[in-house]
Amino acid sequence: LHTQAEEIWLYGRKLYNDQLNFTKDKLIKFVPILYEPKLPIMDYSKDKKLELIFLGHIDGRPKYKRDIISSIDNFKIICNLWDNKSYNHFITNHMCIFLNLNKDDSKYIPSARISKILSHGGIIISEHCDKIDEELYEGLVYFTSVDKIKDLFISFLNKTPLELLNISNDIFNKFIKKFTVDTMLS
Repeated sequence: LHTQAEEIWLYGRKLYNDQLNFTKDKLIKFVPILYEPKLPIMDYSKDKKLELIFLGHIDGRPKYKRDIISSIDNFKIICNLWDNKSYNHFITNHMCIFLNLNKDDSKYIPSARISKILSHGGIIISEHCDKIDEELYEGLVYFTSVDKIKDLFISFLNKTPLELLNISNDIFNKFIKKFTVDTMLS
């Protein structure tokens, strides 16, 4: 770790714990990515085709995971959202469930991406991560094994737009309540 730093902020709970156990460095602080207000919210009430979206490059994920996921109808990879304007445009023009797949055998959850999606009212299916990260996002992210992602996505496909909207609103309200400065620092 950098010897000139006064503090080092890590935003993933598992990453923070691993570094703290490794270095015992008191400069390390866990600072979660909080709710970002005033963002456009996904509108699940639209009667549009529901997609399963992976944001980013999927090549860093093991082939067996890519093979399982690519067999899912309505699965798309989006890797060209580099700024807030294009990200917000995507959010307001698509109806989707977001997918998180771990890189290789990593169990770290991408907290920045997860919190950004939750701030937009998105619904997320994630491959199982480390238990401490799953506890942090309990009730906000649907954690499952890779081989069950397809069935979980199909269960969302079978829901009405109103049911999806209610799920999204429930997750969004829980996220706002849990991931604010007041609740995270208390």
